Amino acid sequence: MTTMDLVAYIQAQLRRFDPAVTGPDFVLATDASKCTVVADERLLEQVVANPLSNAIKCSGDCPRIDVSIAAGGGAAVLRVRDYGIGIAADEIPKLFARFFRTSSARHLPGTGIGLNLVNELVATHGGTIAVDSELGRGTTFTVTLPHRPAAATPWPPTGAAAISATTVRRHPPP
Repeated sequence: MTTMDLVAYIQAQLRRFDPAVTGPDFVLATDASKCTVVADERLLEQVVANPLSNAIKCSGDCPRIDVSIAAGGGAAVLRVRDYGIGIAADEIPKLFARFFRTSSARHLPGTGIGLNLVNELVATHGGTIAVDSELGRGTTFTVTLPHRPAAATPWPPTGAAAISATTVRRHPPP
């Protein structure tokens, strides 16, 4: 784990997505020029990449995905919002279960393990992830990470030896 500037890190991650390939543009808003968290950079990459790639897949015809970073109350808050297909209210409680796929996204590529893994990785960092969505109007994922984790949680979590933190890149790094 290392101290990282989340704003700079997210800016670098967003540059990896080519709008000519991905479609929507990312609009980044932040209330601070710097926001530090203590994180494992390799694991944080998966925490960031999954909601971004899900937003791209689920954005439909909307040309915009909003990404925001805020700091306050001892934590950093990252939000990723798309304006696409959304998730049915009765499916939201199942969203972080391994292999679960929403009915609105079954036609899209995916395995149903990404959000489960992200949930575990966020918990490993002492944070939380939440979702707000409305079918046909889009989805917002909110990741909250403490500036300093309360206690280190070992990775992989107990009983999760089969989960891998391997990162699959959609585009080669710059």
